[in-house]
Amino acid sequence: MRTLIAIIIFILIHVYSQGQLVDRGPTREFLKGYKKITARTYSDKKDSASVSVSFINGLGDVVRNEYYDKKGNLVNWTKYEYYSDGLIKYEEDHGQVFAYDEQVKDLVGKIREDTYNAKVFEYTGKLLTKEVWIQVSEGYKNYNYQINYEYDKSKRLT
Repeated sequence: MRTLIAIIIFILIHVYSQGQLVDRGPTREFLKGYKKITARTYSDKKDSASVSVSFINGLGDVVRNEYYDKKGNLVNWTKYEYYSDGLIKYEEDHGQVFAYDEQVKDLVGKIREDTYNAKVFEYTGKLLTKEVWIQVSEGYKNYNYQINYEYDKSKRLT
């Protein structure tokens, strides 16, 4: 039963961690006490599983997600930082960068520390007001774009 609950929590974390215009799913209080949640995904009955792992800090915030392919190779990881009130502050996503490998004679993907996509989030109260998308590659930082959110008096997104 605990495994089923953990899988449901992980799915909610993954679905809701992509933005904060909607509720982020499980709250800090709900996740408090968990250290790590692992989920396995099967594309069919004969296939091996791809694995997703979420690491949770003492406050109940997901601070890192790792994604492994069916062979057990790390293919992506994302780290998260939060403001003291639990709102997401920063997201940094490291995926594979593919390059041609002479030895293998094919494209090979590697995760690099200096190449990633990031988002910075700003709020007024609990309302998301700005989202800045950043791309970093080999030490060069590009600000791709910025999204400004505005709300009406009823705090509805306009």
